[in-house]
Amino acid sequence: MLPKHSCNQYTTPRLRSQKRPPAGKPAKGCVGRLRSLLRASAGRPVTCCEQEKLFGDKVQDAFANARQDIREAGTCLACDNHTAAVFHLMRVAEYGLRALAYDRRIHIPKNTPLDLATWEEIIRELEQAEKEIQGYPKTLARVAQFDFYHGAGMEFKRFKNKFRNRVMHTRESYDEHQAKSAMDHVKAFMEILSSRISEHKRTPKIWKGKKWLSQSKA
Repeated sequence: MLPKHSCNQYTTPRLRSQKRPPAGKPAKGCVGRLRSLLRASAGRPVTCCEQEKLFGDKVQDAFANARQDIREAGTCLACDNHTAAVFHLMRVAEYGLRALAYDRRIHIPKNTPLDLATWEEIIRELEQAEKEIQGYPKTLARVAQFDFYHGAGMEFKRFKNKFRNRVMHTRESYDEHQAKSAMDHVKAFMEILSSRISEHKRTPKIWKGKKWLSQSKA
């Protein structure tokens, strides 16, 4: 457990120059009420509930639909709502998973729309897509392509069984350490994805050429 006055990437100390609403007048909106509530706890840090780029600029730009859940996850973690933080993080991961499926042009059996497919159905098809990459012509671009998708898949599996299945079925509650672990793994997963793809932009079916050998976003 962090000391009361310590700061991490999810919290920030109250600044003396920080403007407050006049006495007796509540701050506007849910964020204002939360900040007012936290200020009432003497000495406790004010949560960065407005922090928009908790996962960095690339994830922020590539996954606009995930921004709200990333923000909520940080707020919940700062407020010691650890299970709620994990819940929001699994929603963030789902945006990434579906973007990965869109990128690989996967088709779900029985013409099931991608938006209605389960995690298991998507993962099964992504694993098949990864095997297909190994059958592409042997080039350095193919090596880079396999490393990208295999790396994303391995990072996803690190948290999928431990967090997603249990939190979605009320099987388990989580403490601070577990919530931070989930935060770190989901962030790593989304950072890997945002280096190459986004919600609306995908890579070629087969990577060709030297441009794919760079780690920067193509």
